Order: sequence, then C-alpha cells, then structure tokens
Amino acid sequence: MPKYKIFAAIELGATRTAMKIAEVSKSKIISVIDDIKYDLPIGKETYTIGKISYENVDKICSCLEKFIRIMKEYSVDDYTCYATTAIREAVNSEYIIEQINIRTGLKVSILSNEEERFLHNKAIALKTGYFDDIIEKSAVLVDVSSGSVQISYYRDSELKFSQNISMGSLRMIEELSELKRENTDFNNLISKYIELEIDRLKKYFSFENKYEYAVFFGNHIPNIRRLCKIKEDDLLNYDSFEEAYKALLNMSFDDISYKFGIPYGEAEQILSTVLIFRSFINKKNIKIVMPEIDLTDGICVEYVEKNGYTHTKHLFRNDILSSAMYCAQKYNADKEHIEKTTEFSEQIFKALSKRYNLSKHDFMLLRVSAIFIDTGKYISLKNYRKYSEGIVKASPLIGLSKNDMDIITEIVSVGDTVLPLTKRRRLLASKLSSILSLAKALDIERNGKIISVSAALKNNELLITAQTKSDIIFEKRGFEEAKKIFEDVFGITAVLKVMRRR
Repeated sequence: MPKYKIFAAIELGATRTAMKIAEVSKSKIISVIDDIKYDLPIGKETYTIGKISYENVDKICSCLEKFIRIMKEYSVDDYTCYATTAIREAVNSEYIIEQINIRTGLKVSILSNEEERFLHNKAIALKTGYFDDIIEKSAVLVDVSSGSVQISYYRDSELKFSQNISMGSLRMIEELSELKRENTDFNNLISKYIELEIDRLKKYFSFENKYEYAVFFGNHIPNIRRLCKIKEDDLLNYDSFEEAYKALLNMSFDDISYKFGIPYGEAEQILSTVLIFRSFINKKNIKIVMPEIDLTDGICVEYVEKNGYTHTKHLFRNDILSSAMYCAQKYNADKEHIEKTTEFSEQIFKALSKRYNLSKHDFMLLRVSAIFIDTGKYISLKNYRKYSEGIVKASPLIGLSKNDMDIITEIVSVGDTVLPLTKRRRLLASKLSSILSLAKALDIERNGKIISVSAALKNNELLITAQTKSDIIFEKRGFEEAKKIFEDVFGITAVLKVMRRR
C-alpha cells in the first residue's frame, strides 16, 4: 500500500445515505477529510410494505451520483459501499443493487446484521480512548438503529455474546402505528413493549446487573448528547440521564422537532431510542457513555485492516471466537478437546496454506467450525451432526457474513443440506472439513494422549508427526478413516508418523 490513500466509505442506511472521505495510512490514525449525509428514510417502505419503490431507488441513485462527483473532486483512490437493514430486508434487494450498479457504476455489497454491528464496535475502538479499559471490566454495548437493536456484552476483555432484537427506533413505531390510533398514551405503550423484549433478553442471557459500563450508540446520538449536555467523551451518570429523559418525555414531538431542527418523524425515533437505552440503566452506579460513531467509521477501520494496518489495540477476530465458545458451552462443549483439535488443525492448515491458497480468514472459519461441530451431541448422539448444523444456523455470530456462516454450516453438517454455496466456497468447505477431521481423529479419545503434532508438505505427501507417551491405537484407526476423504479432496497422501517420548 502507498504512503497514504484517499478512501471513501459509503453507507446506504435506512434513514440516510452517508459518505466519509478519509486519508488512511500506516503512520497515523485515519484522518477524515469530509463527511456528507443526505436524509433518505427508505426504511419506512421496507418495514411497512416489505420492498423499496422505484421512486426511492431513483432518490438513492441521485444521492450516489452526487457522491461520485465529490469523490472525483478529492481524487479518491478506493471506496467501499455497503447497504444495511432497509435494502437487506427488502424483497427486491437484488434488483435494487443491480439498478444502482447500472445507473452509477458503484458496486454495492449488502452487509449482514452481524457484519454491520461488528463494524460499529470497531468504530468505537478507533474513535474512543476507553474501549479497552471498559471491556476489561464489564460493559454492555447497546446499538440502536432504525431497524433493530444489537446488544453486545463484554467481560474480561472478551465478547461473551451479541444478540439482535428487531425493535429499532423506526421499525417499532411503524409496527405499533395501528395501536397508536387506539391508545392515547403511546409513549407508555412503547415503553412497555421495550421492557418486555429487554427483560426477556436479560433473563435468557443472565447478565442483568453484571456490567459496570453502558455504551449507547446509534443514529440519534448527536441529538441525545445535546439533550444530556454531554461534552466530548464525558461519562454520564444516572441522575443526568434521568433528568434528560424526563425533559424529553415532557416535550411534544413538535417541540423536539423545533428544538433540534429535525423532521417530526425523527423526533419520535429519538424518544424511542432513549426508552431503549433507559431499559439498560438498572442501577445508579452504572457509568454511561455515548460515543458519536457511525458505520462509515467502521468501514474505514475495516479498510485499513484489510490493507495490513491497524489502529486499534483490541483484536476483534477474537470476539468471533469468544462469542462462539460462549454459545457452544451452553451445549456442554468440551473446551479442552476443542483447544486440542484447533492446535492440531493449525499445524496441518499451515503446512497446506501456501500451496492451496488458504487464508487467515479461512482458518478463522475452521476454528469456529471446531467449536460447533460436536454441539449437536447435547441433543442426541445419534445423527448429532444435523443438530450441530441447526445450532450453527441459530447462532448469529457478530463479525461473520452470511457466506461465512454457510461455509461453517457445510463443515459441521452431514453434507446432505443444500446450501447456496458457489463451487469455490463448497470446495473451501470440503478442504476445511477434511483438515478438521484429521485433527479430531488425533484426539479421538479426548484424553490428550498426543502431546503435540507438526506437519510438513513435501511433493504430494503431507507428513504429520505426532509426539506421544502412550499407545494411540484408536487415534491411528481414526486417522486412517479421516485421511481417505482428505486425500480425495486435496489429491495428496496423508501419512502419520508417531514419535514416542519417554
């Protein structure tokens, strides 16, 4: 990568389109040159009728054409354009993406919810100086968008879980609109609806009163910060938040609209956002922070990471693994066996990676698969792989795309599920699955008989050397079974060499 690049991060959101022009380099933090936003509430159509009209597609393209002119003025070297909830959930999303490409020439990718929220977390780590400190203690991150709420819980610097609830600031108002006509106290109705959903989450995941920090962020944070009189990254205490909440509650939507200079509809969303935040302030000593971040910040972080640079201390790839392990342990996952399998897999993977073009991200998918592959045994030992497959499908892992999840599902399944995988992805799944099978065979008794392994690829032979102090007859037998599929997939021979230690 050159000394620096001019990069454009573009977001097609549910309430607006946004673009951030930034200078990215290795020597200094991402430097924002320009920040452009256009209000465009396309989410209303998606949440009410399920699709986006031609008229709104035309408006999206008009905004993007303006962005393109600005990009040319700044001589932008590269860009990333992501669409989020409104387009993702529209039944005509594929047509929209194609129409945008034909009219503007821009390539637009649709982010999964888990990818989108992962980028938000990365943005916080980049733009604040306290992220590492608060997650080392304990923190709940509440990310309110127009379409949904993402709740992430960190403890001891590890992401324990991240869950999504479909009750965003705009979606909730649209879905309850019929009740609004029948209920004079609509604010109280929304409050009860939120309380019901959040209490259910707290009950299922047992994290109530277990966090010191509450980090609130989302579309309406700038206006909420103004209401709460927050300067820069100041901590907000319980009493200050309550004071702001009561002030907001006593204002009409017309008053809110006038005070903040925003459309009436957005005033409704500010109140619903504050109500969601308030449901997580369950004790007075919780420290509250509200960073101003948006998806374009996270897109910039992702771009520099992909180009080999990083400006954050926290290793976010570990969040994927820690949340996967947290989920798997609900099904009595054998942590020691998973660690051993991962250790052996890594040695085999490294030996094969260069010749077979396997990436670090591919190894991440292998590690997640190793965590989930035996979870189905909690349900039934018979045909357990199909239950493992179901658990993977029901476990949204923040940071992984739909394609990633499809590959993991293919690896842990029995292979009889028809998944929308391309030939390239299906081949990758087969490679990772056969590596995992070899590694699992080397710990088949789950008692650590094999101390360590090393692997080397020479010509058309993969030599795996196992260090052990014991007789490993069952491991040898398992290896012979697993290597049959491995040899079919890779077209090379796998050989196990045993080195006895005294």
